[in-house]
Amino acid sequence: MTGIKKTEDLLRFSREGIPVIGLAGWSGSGKTCLLEKVIPLLKEAGLTLILVKHDVHGLKFQTGEDGRLSDREGTDSFRFTRAGADHVLLLGPGSGWEDVELPPSAAGAGLILVEGFKRAPLVQIGLCRGETGKGFTGPLSRFEALVTDLSREELEELPGWPVFRERHRPVFHPDNISVIADFIKKLAMRGEQKEQL
Repeated sequence: MTGIKKTEDLLRFSREGIPVIGLAGWSGSGKTCLLEKVIPLLKEAGLTLILVKHDVHGLKFQTGEDGRLSDREGTDSFRFTRAGADHVLLLGPGSGWEDVELPPSAAGAGLILVEGFKRAPLVQIGLCRGETGKGFTGPLSRFEALVTDLSREELEELPGWPVFRERHRPVFHPDNISVIADFIKKLAMRGEQKEQL
């Protein structure tokens, strides 16, 4: 298995039969918190998880005594690993990890979860928290589901809501973690079935 440097690599994994699902939302929308909570539930289902976090603004790392990049408590990568992700990959300008290769054990991954790459043509779940005032990162028709605390009335005012509802796509409250995890599992299984056809 090769590394992940850009969107095309994620799409290649998807074509090779590894489901790739993105969580798209502006900063403060709750992507990291949601991932931290759903990872253990996905692991309980027996999935081997690769988590890719992409940050266009660049990533900051701490260097250990041996001069190598090290993880530390409080970072997103630390939180994802602690939650149970099998492999965590951080990508962004100046990360020094652009050429990282995934270990051979990642070849059996059952799911790649992506935080970031919000403009990439991936299967995505859209996140939005009303208090941020930022809305979703794209048209609602772009998403397989929404995770938001917006009211039904607020959603109905958004452009693209009628098309989203016509497609019978779900809307989840951020606190419905087990339901969201079940939906992600269904999306992953759907991706596997497409590859088998």
